[in-house]
Amino acid sequence: MTTDVRKKLRKPIQPTSVGVEAFSTEDLSGGKLLCVKSRGWSMYPLIHHGDTLFIQPGIADELGKGDIAFFRLPTGSFVAHRLVRKEDANSLLMNGDSSRDFDETVLNEQVFGKLIRIEHNGKALSLEGRLNNLIGWFIIQLAQHRIPFQITLKQNLARIQWLFGRKRI
Repeated sequence: MTTDVRKKLRKPIQPTSVGVEAFSTEDLSGGKLLCVKSRGWSMYPLIHHGDTLFIQPGIADELGKGDIAFFRLPTGSFVAHRLVRKEDANSLLMNGDSSRDFDETVLNEQVFGKLIRIEHNGKALSLEGRLNNLIGWFIIQLAQHRIPFQITLKQNLARIQWLFGRKRI
């Protein structure tokens, strides 16, 4: 891990720190894949600041536990965080992999899609498939139980995801 990344990780991580540059929500209509640049560190090491994220438009009902949802906060910021569980028919509990605390409740209508691919330093990671589903499941299990080294364990699972799932572009 580089010194710059360590310095950034020492700062308190905001639950909304992975966001995207401005775009129109109309870009998500018509089922077209949305490509955005990330900013922030709340999903580190799965998502680095500046990575390219590919969002498949969709609705909250299509998300499964461990999927990374792309949603809009009431403040207007867009965020990509992992779905921990569905609280009820209209609300979701989300968590960033580098965050110990859960996000505020996300309503179904705030969800615009699901993260399906990440590109980082000439490598791509598809978030579809059994291995990624299994790792996502383990990460949300860790998120729900307050155990020592919780964030370190979640981050190591994300490193494993990159190790086994990456492909050169």
